[in-house]
Formats: sequence, structure tokens, C-alpha cells
Amino acid sequence: ASSFVDGDGALPHASRHLLVSSDPSASMELPAGWDPYEELDLPRDATTEEVKVSFRELARKHHPDKVQGSEGDDGGETFKRARKAYEILTEPASRALFDEAARAAKCREALQKKEDG
Repeated sequence: ASSFVDGDGALPHASRHLLVSSDPSASMELPAGWDPYEELDLPRDATTEEVKVSFRELARKHHPDKVQGSEGDDGGETFKRARKAYEILTEPASRALFDEAARAAKCREALQKKEDG
């Protein structure tokens, strides 16, 4: 099985895009360590329905049209990250890819800790 993590346990640069849309403009750079489950405040075993509900709540609160110019306006970045998390967690292949990469990173961390001491 191939690994999707780099030497520091993070997703490699190219894999951070996790493009699940056929629209290339939908791709966005995700920071190392970014987690779609944390973005939507969900457990790893969340159902697709739970993902949808959480995304809708965040979308209503952080949609750029709603918060533009208001206090806490981050230029839509919170909404974009939530949308990307939704796309990843509702697309089975993308979710499996992310979950595999996260498991590999955890294993790498555990091995590193064991080697260090």
C-alpha cells in the first residue's frame, strides 16, 4: 500500500489539494495538519448526514455574502475550508484517501516517538 504522507507525517504538498471536483478552480491549498473532521467539528465516524448538517450550520454562519464587511470577516476563508471539508467527507473516495493518510501519519508519529525514546 502506498503512503500519502511525507517525512514529517503531514500530507505531501500535492495531496493537500484533495481535488474532488472536476472544476480546477475548486482546488485550494490546505495547511499541513488540516483536518476536515475538526473543521466541521465532527467525530471520525460521522455519518454523511451529520457532515451535511454541520456544513449547513457553518455555511449559514460564515457564508461570504452574509459576513462580508462585518466583524470576524475573514474573506470567506472559513467558509472555503468548511466547503472543502464537506466535499472531502461526502465523497467516499476522498474520505478514504484522507483517512488512510491520517492513519499513516499517526503510525509514523508513534514510530518516531518510539525511536526517540
